[in-house]
Amino acid sequence: MNKLSKQKRDQLIMVTIGAIVVCGALWYLLITSLNENLAAVKKQNKELAEKIGKAEIELKKAPQIEHDFLASSNLLSEIEAPMPSGDMYSWVITTINNFKEPYKDISIPSFSQSQVGDVEMFPSFPYKAATFHIKGSGHYDDYGKFVADFENHFPFFMMENIELTPAHQTMSDDPEKLDFSMDIVALVKPTGP
Repeated sequence: MNKLSKQKRDQLIMVTIGAIVVCGALWYLLITSLNENLAAVKKQNKELAEKIGKAEIELKKAPQIEHDFLASSNLLSEIEAPMPSGDMYSWVITTINNFKEPYKDISIPSFSQSQVGDVEMFPSFPYKAATFHIKGSGHYDDYGKFVADFENHFPFFMMENIELTPAHQTMSDDPEKLDFSMDIVALVKPTGP
């Protein structure tokens, strides 16, 4: 090896130190920031892969969700089918007279026009409520069976303001009969979608 002069050796050392400093600076400024960007991209890829995995799982559930939705829609349609709509007065007369057919002792000669209003119990409730006032007569136990069966058969009906009084007596009437009056509150089938 050739001997270098002290000045040349010092210059070579300075150039080497300068080259190391420049390489270190380049590494720190370029490579480190690129590694940080690469780590951020890997993290985003991992998060997106997780989201895609969850989305694929949900997509696999789509047929079951659609089946459940159709089953629920059909059940709702079945429940809404007997709900009042259109001409409320004729609807209530027909519905109650058809239902009371097996209750021969129950007589309901008086039906009022409906009063339709909002259901105030729930905000933004999609159904309206129709209230009908009816009057009739019958024996107490027959009336009790009629009311119980009626409310069990029509889950969207509610009977309120029930009044029972002794029946107006004539010579031929049964002394054990009662007159009754009550309000029937029914949910009204919504119109439109």
